[in-house]
Amino acid sequence: MVDDVKVLDEVGLLRLYAEILDEMKEREMIRSANAIPGDLGERFVKRRLGLELAPNSAKGFDAVDANETKYQIKTRRITPQTPSRQLEGFRDLDQRLFDYCIVVILQKDFTPTELWQIPHRVIVKYARDITRGFKRVVFSGAILRESERLSLE
Repeated sequence: MVDDVKVLDEVGLLRLYAEILDEMKEREMIRSANAIPGDLGERFVKRRLGLELAPNSAKGFDAVDANETKYQIKTRRITPQTPSRQLEGFRDLDQRLFDYCIVVILQKDFTPTELWQIPHRVIVKYARDITRGFKRVVFSGAILRESERLSLE
């Protein structure tokens, strides 16, 4: 084990990162090595709201509840370098592939600080085109008034 990552060169850091990702997948903390904040957000929502995560191949939603309500989960990690509350990757909104969007806001250390539920109709109302059919929502201002803040506990 490395006591001080600052002594590692770039190759050493990447190897350590790969080992950490493998261990996180084995512990089922993440489902892929592509989007750690997203996977951690999904895990938190699964545990907090008791949802069943959909397969990674599910189109347009990430989880379902016992009533078959579909949820898309979006996670933003807020840091001094990336303070944006922009949620990206919404597409095919006209097909209504999910009923609610759950938003998880993480601190720099990946600790959840906010949890929100937004109806599909509100996402559609505030979604703006970005590219190739994808839309984004800036999660601040008016959209917050039409969203439900959920307890983190």
